[in-house]
Amino acid sequence: MRKIVFTDNGALLEGLRSGKEEVFRYLFDKYYSAISRNIRKLVADESAAEDLLQECFITLWEKRNDLADGVELGGWLFNTSYYKSMSYLRSNIRRTVVNQASFPEDAGIEDGERQMEATHVYQRRMTLLNNAIAALPQQRQKAVILCKVQGEPYEKVAQEMNLSEATIRQYVKLSMAALRGSLNHE
Repeated sequence: MRKIVFTDNGALLEGLRSGKEEVFRYLFDKYYSAISRNIRKLVADESAAEDLLQECFITLWEKRNDLADGVELGGWLFNTSYYKSMSYLRSNIRRTVVNQASFPEDAGIEDGERQMEATHVYQRRMTLLNNAIAALPQQRQKAVILCKVQGEPYEKVAQEMNLSEATIRQYVKLSMAALRGSLNHE
């Protein structure tokens, strides 16, 4: 069987909106490993990480008709994986706090210590991420927040910042490399 390769994001988006399963399969095959690594950097629980990974692709399929024109699908998947991971971590922390407050005698010291450590790691990583973003030059900081945190399309951010789309892409690329470097050297 011949492997299909798509080179045009617009064609991918159109094929996805048309419900073409081969386009979805292409995106799944292309981004599965990278999205999995992205989630596992934040979520230690293998089962939960796998569930979140599947949810990202299910959400892509369910929202395929709602995707903005020009949205970069790889970036959309990375943003979705980040938000789903953060939501899972917040929910897990809340659930643990509620359970320990409701049933303090049932909360094992070991479980409590593990959860406190997970909370501490999460808070430390978020602090590192926020500090790394704050250390970026102002224009690059704004571009990465708009594109990667808020999920805005590059074209829209370029118009808003009165810069070329290529410049915005370069700002985001440089910023993401700097952020990865900061987080990997913690």
